[in-house]
Amino acid sequence: MERKPDVSGNFMNMSLTHLGCIEVIRIDGANNLLEVDFIPFDEILQVIHFSPTMFSVAKIFFEDNRKAAVVYLSAVYGLSWFSKNETDYNDMLTRFFYSLNINDHLNLSLGIGQQEFMVKEEEKQQIIGLSSIGSIATVLEPYDPKFEEKCKARGVDPERLLRKK
Repeated sequence: MERKPDVSGNFMNMSLTHLGCIEVIRIDGANNLLEVDFIPFDEILQVIHFSPTMFSVAKIFFEDNRKAAVVYLSAVYGLSWFSKNETDYNDMLTRFFYSLNINDHLNLSLGIGQQEFMVKEEEKQQIIGLSSIGSIATVLEPYDPKFEEKCKARGVDPERLLRKK
């Protein structure tokens, strides 16, 4: 039985430092920390987030069929660890500063504290902390410049998909 998503829509990280990306901590086969990296959502097919905590394991599957990556996800933005304010790295709160008003519908800021994502569907939007997310799955959208390439990687006929819409 397939479960419907709890939330669906355009998905983005709330901080300007992370737009279009998810921050990961890469590890090797022995779980040793290698580096902090940013993976664009455009490359992600699915993220499985195992028991979300301050530092939790996730498995990321890629659109281009490269080998899935096992990584750590931090519940807080990396810059948070440089703050002298303990609430910036306790994963309970996000503090946004330097706000940039893009247009009447979009205001972006730099964030420290809990990593937060916005899911926007038409006029409705929801804010969700990373530690509340169990899975992220991306869908195929005809307006994506890589639509055909992604369809083929998933074994889907792009023409057939377009006819359904």
